[in-house]
Amino acid sequence: MSVEPQAEYEAVVSEMIATSPTSSGKMFGMPCLKNTNGKAFAGFFEGMMVFKLGGASHAEALALSGARLFDPAGGRPMKEW
Repeated sequence: MSVEPQAEYEAVVSEMIATSPTSSGKMFGMPCLKNTNGKAFAGFFEGMMVFKLGGASHAEALALSGARLFDPAGGRPMKEW
């Protein structure tokens, strides 16, 4: 049985909100998760989850098959996403 990406994102949002001081919102019109300071750290864009990471975590994530920098406008990727 295949789960739709939107349903997977919504499950992550539900779990994060239930278990951590996280809220949902929008960033650039994209549904996202925000920390207690209101800063986005994850989102859902064109059927994919996107994450803001730094340092070694960012490098490890980019090494995963299919991973790439988040480039919502095309031509100018966001460095930490």
